[in-house]
Amino acid sequence: MEYDVEENNHNGAIVFDPSIIDGGVINEMQTCQGLIEHIDKKLDETGSKYDKGAVKKVRNGLEGYNQYIQRDIVTPGLLKYSGGDQSKAKSMQEQVDAYKKTVAKRLRPYLPSK
Repeated sequence: MEYDVEENNHNGAIVFDPSIIDGGVINEMQTCQGLIEHIDKKLDETGSKYDKGAVKKVRNGLEGYNQYIQRDIVTPGLLKYSGGDQSKAKSMQEQVDAYKKTVAKRLRPYLPSK
């Protein structure tokens, strides 16, 4: 099975064939994890604007959801998609991580600090 990074059409996302092993779910989860990363960075900018306890609860919830996505969806999906090849799965994970950072970066202008 092959995977592909299509820079022009999908902004660097690993594009999985949705008909194979829930590839569409993995595609969606890359974007979701990027959004979680972006929101986490925005929480750094709240300062004293919000109760620290409330910010901590939000952070804990985001982290728990991110861990769930990674542990239960992305990691097993990549391993399955790579035919059990740990090396290929690791390479795909590195691309997923890079794409998540790209998503977070691209959200900055749309979700400003103020």
